[in-house]
Amino acid sequence: MPRVSDSYRAKRLDDLYRATWRCVAEIGLQRMTITDIITESGFSAGMVYNYFGGKDELVDAAQIEAIARARAALDVATSRPSAGPDELFERTLRAFATRPDAGDNALLALWSMNASERSSPEARVALAAFARSTRERFADQALGWPRSDGRAPTRAHALADAELLESVILGFFAQQRFGALDHSPPLLSVLRSARRHRLAIRRLWAGR
Repeated sequence: MPRVSDSYRAKRLDDLYRATWRCVAEIGLQRMTITDIITESGFSAGMVYNYFGGKDELVDAAQIEAIARARAALDVATSRPSAGPDELFERTLRAFATRPDAGDNALLALWSMNASERSSPEARVALAAFARSTRERFADQALGWPRSDGRAPTRAHALADAELLESVILGFFAQQRFGALDHSPPLLSVLRSARRHRLAIRRLWAGR
């Protein structure tokens, strides 16, 4: 039997993860079945079961992969200081939009899988660590944002800003993914809409 190359295996796993994320978004984590993922991926059942024992095992792997990809995008978004929440908002969207897997939106998939009690301990630990890291990175950025009263932001203020910005970003992704009556545009084109949101974000932070 010919040996499967590492690149072939990586491509098949990537396709499976993307199919899983799409099924989570379209069907829901609890309702979707391994058959749904197999159909979405276009692979045979035998090929999928060659890699994973079932839905839970595949979802765990897809969640851990989503965390890794979201972390890589956030590394880019927070690699340098930002002037304010509006700039960090757009920078975060751009970091995700320019990823090769942007159409499947790893962050939204990760968020959709967040509430699963069936996740493995490894996946739950990885998700909790990612959530803490995201908030801390955003808070580090927020410490450099000027306040309307002229005082330097405290760590508590920065963490509150970070939590709010995280909610705004996730809400924006969800709105773009589910809110349109027709098919949502690719994330790169969504950046045009994101720029309009910058003014709203500035108003949201006014007086903080």
